[in-house]
Amino acid sequence: MTIEEKWQAAKDKAEYAKRFPGMITTWEALAGKTVAQVLSLKKRPFILLLFADRSFAFAPSLDLDPSDLVPCLEEARPYLEKIYPEAYRTLDELAFKNRELQRRARLEKILGAIQNNLAEIPELKEELKKFLEKL
Repeated sequence: MTIEEKWQAAKDKAEYAKRFPGMITTWEALAGKTVAQVLSLKKRPFILLLFADRSFAFAPSLDLDPSDLVPCLEEARPYLEKIYPEAYRTLDELAFKNRELQRRARLEKILGAIQNNLAEIPELKEELKKFLEKL
């Protein structure tokens, strides 16, 4: 596993979220839409707009950064998943891959730090053994 794979997984998840099926991302695309429901998101300062044609948008900003968009999609899941089940399956798969690669990257970073410091800190090996015995 490389750091590039981890970054690519995060990028893939963010790019997918930005093109999530049914999501309106421009004000021009709202022309002629009929609002069916307006729901306040409790964890984020955004509103979920559900339209009669089953499309949706987040307001006040339609073009959200992925750091806001992914949590908004998660919070909107109870309203949108029945309409876009496959899209949520894909988002879940991308999120799982991202989390798994992040976990593996942390492991590699920790092991690398240990390996790089063994020569300079001779007692590190014994301290690690003691630590592992406590677990």
